[in-house]
Amino acid sequence: MKFLIALYRSNFWVGLAAAALTYLSFGQEITLDYLLYTLFILTSTISAYNYMHWVKSLNNYREKKSLEEEDHPIDWASFSRAAFAGMLAFLLLFFLGSITLIYYLFPALLIALLYPLAFPHPNRAFSSLRMMPGLKLFLIAGSWSYLSFAIPYWMQGGVDTLFFGWEFLMRTLLVMGLTIPFDIRDLDKDKPSMRTVPQVFGKDNAIGLAILALFLYQIWTLMQFFFFGQAWFQSLAILLALEIGIRMIKNLKTNRSEFQVNFWIEAIPIILLIFSQIAALAFGNSYF
Repeated sequence: MKFLIALYRSNFWVGLAAAALTYLSFGQEITLDYLLYTLFILTSTISAYNYMHWVKSLNNYREKKSLEEEDHPIDWASFSRAAFAGMLAFLLLFFLGSITLIYYLFPALLIALLYPLAFPHPNRAFSSLRMMPGLKLFLIAGSWSYLSFAIPYWMQGGVDTLFFGWEFLMRTLLVMGLTIPFDIRDLDKDKPSMRTVPQVFGKDNAIGLAILALFLYQIWTLMQFFFFGQAWFQSLAILLALEIGIRMIKNLKTNRSEFQVNFWIEAIPIILLIFSQIAALAFGNSYF
């Protein structure tokens, strides 16, 4: 159990989830560049989430200090992990050696850098991107979809704009469905001004919207089978994995610990990859 807790507290688990979604986007022909990019997503996600935790602890420390309250410790462990994973990410980017890739990555990297930072603003309701009402969910979902699908699609030379548009939209909805449970987890911590989904619609309705998002991706998976030539075993694997994800989200109706929410919801993309790999090994060609 301690090992599993360490996985999610170090943000390695969420990095693995992002890497799993990215790896699935590359299909069955895996090249060295595709592997390097997947590892880049793993390390950069670990770095970004640890950086956000460090900035949050720094802001809390400054706030407590200004109020002359007991010092709130700065999370230097997150800073160290962010720096180390960030160096690995830049090293992988160097090995990829693509200026064009850096150009495409820049918007997402800029969002990750600015997302937790506080800035002076006359309306204190949104003093950072994270605190801006209703924006948090779209920033997270859009960034994950862009990094885990749009860039891999470009790297593979994809030209089907219809498929790209639908997959990007449905991938964004899927990530939204996976993000809403964390807003439910933070319902008692988030400021009301953030206007998160559970704050606006209530806990039960938020769970329903998260389930709907995964269900819509199941429908899109069937559309890929019938209209875009996706292998039947691949479609079946995704449908089954998402069904497990739906049941996990339904279980949030009962209060769950922070560890349970973090570990099992972040595990859904990993389960998607595992099921897809098993299906490929059993009925087709493995990704490896």
